[in-house]
Amino acid sequence: MVIVLKYNKFVLAKIYLLQKKEKTDEVPTIQEIVRLLAMRGGFLGRKGDGEPGFETIWRGYVKILDYLDIEQELRSLKSC
Repeated sequence: MVIVLKYNKFVLAKIYLLQKKEKTDEVPTIQEIVRLLAMRGGFLGRKGDGEPGFETIWRGYVKILDYLDIEQELRSLKSC
């Protein structure tokens, strides 16, 4: 899976995924990103669950993209 995000979208996605209000410069590992995306898609991450599947990761990715689109629209409305 290839995920391409611009830097500002990466920061917004990281803040949203980690549910933190402060911005950090630490780059998460690929495994952390995949698991966080999957959790947004419904993956529970319990001890015996194993690794998330493609569909769960995709659902989380789509939710993040929707969030980023809404964020961009709100910023454009704010600047008017």
